This record gives sequence, C-alpha cells and structure tokens, in this order.
Amino acid sequence: MAPVTVAVLAVDGGNSKTDVALVDHDGTLLGYARGPGSNHQVVGLEAAVKVLADCVSSAAGEAGIHGRPVAELGAFYLAGADYPAEREMLSDRVSESGWASVLKLDNDAFALLRAGTQEPNRIGVVCGAGINCVGQSARGGRFQFPA
Repeated sequence: MAPVTVAVLAVDGGNSKTDVALVDHDGTLLGYARGPGSNHQVVGLEAAVKVLADCVSSAAGEAGIHGRPVAELGAFYLAGADYPAEREMLSDRVSESGWASVLKLDNDAFALLRAGTQEPNRIGVVCGAGINCVGQSARGGRFQFPA
C-alpha cells in the first residue's frame, strides 16, 4: 500500500456533473477533475462507478498519487443516494475501490450542511435536476425529502 499524503478525497457526484478534489492537510488543492453526471439512478450503477473512477484517477494523477489509498478520508456526496439501501450499496461499491482509508458517503444535498454552516441545527435545499431538502439537528436527527 502506498503511503497516504493527502487528507481528503472530496467527491460531489451529481446528475449533470461530477467534481473530485484532493485536498492536503493544510487545505491545499492538489488535484481536481470534473466529469459527467454520476447518479446511479440515471446512468446505472456500473456507469456511475466508472465516472467516479475516471475522475478520481484524473485528480490523483494531477496530484502525483499513483497508489491506493489516495486519501485518508473519502467524502462522497452522491446524487441518488437517497435511501439507506442505496447509501449502503454505493458505500460498498466505493469501498471496494480502495480510494480512501475511511469513507463517508451520503446524498449530495448533505454536502451543503458541511459547507454552509457549523451550526448544530441546519437545513439545505438543492434545486437542480430535482429538488432535495435535507436537515440535521444538534441531537443527531436527520431529515431528508428526496425528489
């Protein structure tokens, strides 16, 4: 296994595009790639995984990383990861890749909750190919209205 020097593999897999960034411990962007949409509900599971693989490979190449894992933490926020069974299926497939030592996978709307505020009670609304509303409470409650 190659030594890991990158802190985070951040993935925003949407309906219309997929963005992948490799970010170092100090916040430096080391590699970036953009590809087509990777929603498994739209393109199918195998095609979605291929888009993710191509984007991760491209970003890792730009960062000069040629082994696995490419990062300590993989933060995958994917359109179509709406229900527990879908999140489990996608987590299993992404875990098989070996891209990250630790994996966090959720619906892409939940990325808003990480990017928008550090407050313990928060909501986010996405108006894109569909409309999704998500929320999280200080006590750990989770709300999601998938569309």
